Amino acid sequence: MTNTGKMAPPRTRPTVPPRPREEVSPRGKKDKAGKKNTVTRRLGGGLILFLLLAVGAVLFGVLFGVFDAMFRLETVTVEGTSETEAVLDAAALTQGDRLYTIDRDAVRAAVLRANPYLADVRLERHLPDTVTLICTPREGTYYLEVNGEWVILTQDLVVLECGCLPENCRANGLVQLILPEVRRAVTGEYVEFAGDFDAGYLVDVLTEHRTSPLYGRTDLLRIDSRFDVRMILDSCYAVTMGDCMDTALKLTLVEKILADGTFNGRTGAFVDISNPAEGSAILDKMTDYTILWRD
Repeated sequence: MTNTGKMAPPRTRPTVPPRPREEVSPRGKKDKAGKKNTVTRRLGGGLILFLLLAVGAVLFGVLFGVFDAMFRLETVTVEGTSETEAVLDAAALTQGDRLYTIDRDAVRAAVLRANPYLADVRLERHLPDTVTLICTPREGTYYLEVNGEWVILTQDLVVLECGCLPENCRANGLVQLILPEVRRAVTGEYVEFAGDFDAGYLVDVLTEHRTSPLYGRTDLLRIDSRFDVRMILDSCYAVTMGDCMDTALKLTLVEKILADGTFNGRTGAFVDISNPAEGSAILDKMTDYTILWRD
């Protein structure tokens, strides 16, 4: 059979129009646009940081002003001494001073320099506006005759009082001293010795003696030189210490010797401890120890 119908036109693939080429900006322009965006972002972050810092500075200034106005010195108190005015004058603190800018070390040095009878000064701050100066006075431990006048001394040879009575000193537990020639003794100052004299060894001996249990039993401590140290204990024991070497050891040995039962009745004795390895004690009931070595 013959097909007489119309034939369908042949199939053809659809034509896809070519994709238009993306227009690329010149390299320089693209780079500049990228840099421009980056710079803009950086500028935005920097502005925020600047604003935060500015706000922080303002808040700090406000808080500093508030605290600065609050913590201003209004009151100064003094404890531990009756010489309040002398301490305040030396401290030179002024109403309105900033509480936390006061130099503790400078105040301490100024007060001690002007008041030698004080061993130490401590400054304490008490919010919101008070400072307390806590003073530690020097302790009178010895008494000494200087040019016919009795004076009270500390163990480091500072004069605390002049014109005192020896019987009052003894009643208060002070120990009589005999020292190399003293030229001058002024209240609040170190004693001044005649000639070119180094008193360092005296202070060493007195410090060791003051901390020894024998201090409370001592009637007289005589130091004629660094090679001649002697004591009277309990009004009945004459002790020869010899030189000022090994003072602490010698004092300990004397304490042990007198702890022997032989001396329970306070029998008079001469104790020689100038050579610690050969210490000796000789009983003697006849000697008047109350005046021994006082001339």
